[in-house]
Amino acid sequence: NLQNQPHDPEFRACYEADKGNVIIKVDYNAQEPRISAILSQDAGLLDIFSTGKDLYLAVARAVYKDPSLKFTSKEDPIRRRAKAVTLGTNYGLQPEGLAEREEIELIEATILIDGYLRAFSGLASWMKRTQTEAAKNEFVKTPGGRTVHINPYMRNWANVAINAPIQGGGADILKRAMIRVYEKTGRDKYPIILPVHDEIIAE
Repeated sequence: NLQNQPHDPEFRACYEADKGNVIIKVDYNAQEPRISAILSQDAGLLDIFSTGKDLYLAVARAVYKDPSLKFTSKEDPIRRRAKAVTLGTNYGLQPEGLAEREEIELIEATILIDGYLRAFSGLASWMKRTQTEAAKNEFVKTPGGRTVHINPYMRNWANVAINAPIQGGGADILKRAMIRVYEKTGRDKYPIILPVHDEIIAE
């Protein structure tokens, strides 16, 4: 199960390409947040992507209401929290989960999630609208047109209703990407080893 291999560079160094080859990984930058921006047509998210702003810095500035906020590094705790909120919202992240993951107080986690949904109200509206339609129709569709059935009696159906179009849209895109890689390069020249969510690993 290569998808769940640890990120530890020492561990990953155990994998070697054939002599003269290298293993490459290509992925989509912020694929799921981009899909959620397109689906929701949230003005704030669309502006971030259309102007090339740093996604997590822009989110942090909006959530913390501090336009001068800056990160010290990629491991900056505020950046990490902004990223967790941005990605986690697509999976129905709750304050308890965010507090545990980021080792912060529950009140701060609640403020962060509420602040994110207020700052990007178009996304919040789309989420509510999608859940309402899913409860009524008992299905949602991915951007590629695939149907995902929703059982409104399931405990987490509301989270699935939001996540399925976003994550399913990512799957739609990656399937097309694999076809295009194959058409452009051929199976023998650059064989695809594995797709992982928003990335393709090839040799």
